[in-house]
Amino acid sequence: EYPESLNDCFLQIDFEGDQAKLFIENEWVGDWFYTGETWEIGLKRFGFPSRLTIEISALCDSDPVFLEKRPVFKNGIACGIKEIKTSTEIHIPLIITE
Repeated sequence: EYPESLNDCFLQIDFEGDQAKLFIENEWVGDWFYTGETWEIGLKRFGFPSRLTIEISALCDSDPVFLEKRPVFKNGIACGIKEIKTSTEIHIPLIITE
């Protein structure tokens, strides 16, 4: 159970590779192609799952893809999660008195 004030929880995934896919209960529910930016997922729309799976597809240095920000390639391949963070959004009612 979540506090009444919780509005959303965001998962921020910093990865390197071609594509990241999000699975909840083995169902593919979202994806993000590598841009060098962090992928942010609002978990509220998925009912705040307690378990999920992230799958990263490899990007090869020789792939004919234009990227403004190239990932770090190891042995010609970029594939991995650099960092995962979470943040929450809460609503706090304000009472203004004069």
